[in-house]
Amino acid sequence: MSSAVRIMPLGDSITEGFGDEKDLGGYRGPLFQLLTHAGLTVDFVGSAKPVGNIPDPDHEGHSGHTARELIHDPATNKGVFEWLQAATPEIVLLHAGTNNIIRGERPEQIAGEIAELLNEIDRYETFSHTTVTVVLAKIITNPSSLLALARTAELNGLIEKMAAARIAAGDRLTVADFGNILVFPGDFFVASEPVVHPSASGYGKMAPVWFDALSRVLSNRIVPAGGYTLDILTGLAVDRNGILEMTSVVDVEYWKPLVPISGPIFTPGAPVAMAKQTDGILTALAVDKDGRLVVASVGGAGIWQTPVGISSAIFPPGAPVAMAKQTDGILTALAVDKDGRLVVASVAGLGAWKLPVSISETIFKPGTPVAMAKQTDGILTALAVDKNGRLVVTSVAGTGHWQQHPVGISDTIFLPGTPVAMAKQTDGILTALAVDKDGHLVVTSVAGTGHWQQHPVGISDTIFLPGTPVAMAKQTDGILTALAVDKDGRLVVTSVAGTGHWQQHPVGISDTIFKPGTPVAMAKQTKGILTALLVDKDGRLVVTSVAGTGHWQQQPVGISSAIFNPGAHVALTKQIDGVNLAAFLNAHPQFSGSPLAQRIGQLTGDGLDPEYRHLPGALKQVVNATGGHGVVGVDLGANIEFDGKIVFFFGDVPTAPGRPDDQSDWVAFHPAGNRLDSPAAFGLISVDGANGRFHPFSIQGIGPLGIGQTPTGAFSYPGEGSGGTRDQAWVFAFYYPADLANAPEPRGSLLTKSNDPTQPVEFSRVFSFSTFDQGSGRFFQVAPWVVDNAKFPGVFPSSEGDGLVLIGQGGPANSVHLAWMPLEKGSDPRRSAIRYYSGGQGTNAWSGSEGDARDLFFTIGYTSLSLAWIPEAKRWLLLYTLASPGAIPLNPDRGSPNQHNPNGPVVARLGKTPWDWTDEIIIFDPLRDNALGRFMHRPGDDLDQVPPVLPPDFNLAYGGEVSYAYGPFLLNRYTKWDANARELTIYYLLSTFRPYQVQVMQSQFHVA
Repeated sequence: MSSAVRIMPLGDSITEGFGDEKDLGGYRGPLFQLLTHAGLTVDFVGSAKPVGNIPDPDHEGHSGHTARELIHDPATNKGVFEWLQAATPEIVLLHAGTNNIIRGERPEQIAGEIAELLNEIDRYETFSHTTVTVVLAKIITNPSSLLALARTAELNGLIEKMAAARIAAGDRLTVADFGNILVFPGDFFVASEPVVHPSASGYGKMAPVWFDALSRVLSNRIVPAGGYTLDILTGLAVDRNGILEMTSVVDVEYWKPLVPISGPIFTPGAPVAMAKQTDGILTALAVDKDGRLVVASVGGAGIWQTPVGISSAIFPPGAPVAMAKQTDGILTALAVDKDGRLVVASVAGLGAWKLPVSISETIFKPGTPVAMAKQTDGILTALAVDKNGRLVVTSVAGTGHWQQHPVGISDTIFLPGTPVAMAKQTDGILTALAVDKDGHLVVTSVAGTGHWQQHPVGISDTIFLPGTPVAMAKQTDGILTALAVDKDGRLVVTSVAGTGHWQQHPVGISDTIFKPGTPVAMAKQTKGILTALLVDKDGRLVVTSVAGTGHWQQQPVGISSAIFNPGAHVALTKQIDGVNLAAFLNAHPQFSGSPLAQRIGQLTGDGLDPEYRHLPGALKQVVNATGGHGVVGVDLGANIEFDGKIVFFFGDVPTAPGRPDDQSDWVAFHPAGNRLDSPAAFGLISVDGANGRFHPFSIQGIGPLGIGQTPTGAFSYPGEGSGGTRDQAWVFAFYYPADLANAPEPRGSLLTKSNDPTQPVEFSRVFSFSTFDQGSGRFFQVAPWVVDNAKFPGVFPSSEGDGLVLIGQGGPANSVHLAWMPLEKGSDPRRSAIRYYSGGQGTNAWSGSEGDARDLFFTIGYTSLSLAWIPEAKRWLLLYTLASPGAIPLNPDRGSPNQHNPNGPVVARLGKTPWDWTDEIIIFDPLRDNALGRFMHRPGDDLDQVPPVLPPDFNLAYGGEVSYAYGPFLLNRYTKWDANARELTIYYLLSTFRPYQVQVMQSQFHVA
């Protein structure tokens, strides 16, 4: 299934294409060519008269219009809102402001009009229950006067700041920078005054900038004709405790948190080898701390098997292993045993590994690293440095026997046991690199079935420690690239094109952040991106990459905490390489789930459960039919225990445009006595009004909250008016009024209260908690938990009475913070009594100022939080998600670029205190747990090829967007703790965006 993405070019005569001598509609013609040549199916839309000799000339370019006139054109009494309604685009290309400058408007006034224009697009999204991504232009140079040039530059700076603020607030927006791409006069149409329009040459330069910006959003909107393909790059490394840790990245998304796949059975930092055993199985080998060769493997995107021994203790602990395909059906491993002999082990297909067999005399230093690669299609070759410092070679043809006596191919120029790297330079040439005992990087090669060069050639100065490991991989089909860490601790790169010469001077691509001689791992992340992983001198796993023939990132980015020994070895290889997702799903179990996570059922909605809808016969229904209450779709689900019931505070409910309850929030409860024995047992009772429709969550003096304004966390406690014994419901809600001047409370989070949330009555306002004021804004999302302070001696500011623990997200870079508030039965809490965790322990660790709240850690994008204390395990538990359908930071650094991450996992952190958290633990992964195409929508890959559209007759609610997992709210009543196994089983709600409904999930994981 393939669908065209609807793109609206919006703006003035530059969008129309005035001045284009080639009559291609300005930038629209060459942009359409770029998109279609990239294999993308797009549909330009708009009401303006088609201009341009191109296959798709539709647009919304209005000659002479200012940004204000794009909002509302007095001549036609229409504007962007009406144009959007008529054309229903998914993406808008907005270039506006040139005519404002011509008319003498100041940059701050123009930026204000552009902001209003973006607000109108937001209003259309709310009205139509759809989403629009805006590609906002920093407009082209205006060379008509020096004043116009200066004002354009100033306006572009304001546009950049405005875009950053809107993106941080959740707007689906990205920026295309045209500020300096056109050169006067050649790129301008000079035949008319004023000279502000590009020529055909200028429009041709604009198209690639639009294309680059679009490429950042189109990956989640386009459905390729054959369905999606999938790339998963996986890295393995042994941490400082000897535990094998795994991380992976899907396509160009965010690297996932580390997951342990073994116990502490290895020496810290031990090297690991990875290779494909069969097309569907990725295998890893390493030598454990007892000297045994062990194997672990993973099928598809599944769960890694625990490592299993496949030899006796014949190796030095942590000895390196090399793996490569000997033939299509045989995977072979080489290593040097503790006697200094080269030994070989192999496995055919999915069979058992053969025991290691010696293929040399004792000519090596025990544990010497070995390199293996295909010399020709029929010959597998291995290189290593013997105990005399000579580079030696051995090989095997087909399924035959290895040469018994490795042959020297160099003088004694290396340190014994020096690691070697090998890779194909061209189809006919195999190349090897190593660092000699003087610190030179040297190269040797072999053509076809010929002989290796006898004298490796130096290709660098003495910038390395002797014996430094080198990594090699193809950057493009024609370029072979090598990375290594020099003796100053910098990562350096060198490369060779075709059969040419290597660069003589490797170039630094990092600061001195590594231990000299740190090993590097390299592999293709996607077809166009080469990626490297290594461990810095602080013990963090870091990543850097290069796209095509471009430049490497100058500063590697941390993707783990400091859990490794500096300079630890890393393995990196493709787990899934360009696999068609539809075929991948068909090859997997029929239903979702894994040993770690299971879906119990879809809690809300109507009709058939999406995972079972394709089956014949009696089909399963969703757990609760909610449409009769007006709840056709919903998300989130912060919840509390109240009077023996579980009361849920769900998120935005789309009803109908213009209805007073549209996009307001739903309250429902799970009645006392029902258990979570089966999906059918988990029934909900809707809190309805007199009309039989749901009664929106409402606040006195405010009313129902609008779109994106939702309850974020809740707790029960007997406050004022309760007699000190009867629970009341307290709900934190995110409040963002459009009309701030007339709003009764500032923007931010509010604490509200109800005597009985199961009745259709308004909540009262208690206080405004965290706002957009300076020094605030750190608790927009709030997860609360009531504690008896005496049970946590020395943890909170007081050891008497009750308290409320508050975990919140907000502030810069989506940071997470901690606060505590005293509670007193019979009294309402006071904002002035809140204390914010500023670091350390004891009473001095708490401040009365929100601005002092310390960043505990950073999340990837904006997320709901859910908090609980598990007394049996003596651990705090926090849930959130790393997924997002839009632009999110690639890593927690504030200056990080943005990327999409719809396949991101739901994660947990554990803590002995609410400020000292473990690394992230994946509790649900859409790929690992087989959810995409089953109960999470993936356009073109759903089981029955019919997306579970919401509302049923409203196709715009889907577009080409994929599902993503968010809103993990604990159902703490059902938490189970196995003390013997130290296993925690949790139940929680999960929102899936497409379908826009809530799932009930179960996950289990080990607690260290």
